[in-house]
Amino acid sequence: KGIVYSDIKNKHEDVRNSLGEELSIIQGNEPNTVTFLIPCKQRDVIYLKELLENEEFQQFAADNPLPFCCGVDMYNQLVLKCLTNAPHILVAGGTNSGKSVWMNAILITLILLRSPSDLRLFLIDPKKVEFMQYKGFSHVEEVITEMDKAIKTLD
Repeated sequence: KGIVYSDIKNKHEDVRNSLGEELSIIQGNEPNTVTFLIPCKQRDVIYLKELLENEEFQQFAADNPLPFCCGVDMYNQLVLKCLTNAPHILVAGGTNSGKSVWMNAILITLILLRSPSDLRLFLIDPKKVEFMQYKGFSHVEEVITEMDKAIKTLD
């Protein structure tokens, strides 16, 4: 109380020096608070099963047609999204950063939550690596590996 946000921002370098850590300062999620972001030295493992069994996700899934969970934010809150509100997603990152794991988590979530009559998937996998394991699933119409066929399917 009594300290202005801009005063804290101005002292950013001093705080960083005294901690000896890289850090960012942002406005807190409650009035008159500040959040210090200090990178974790060790990541936590977040299991998809725990996310899907979470009551908050269950309610979100009931209210949204194509729900999925992006993970947990810095406040330990679920980050929930629906594909109908985000029809285009760019998944980017370096090698072994978790892109494939995340894509598979979305697919598994949708397959578990929706029936084949409500969800039809056409998976495009030109490298024949990412989605071949879904071949034969009742929700998957086809796993397309040829780009000419992918273009025709999308058309």
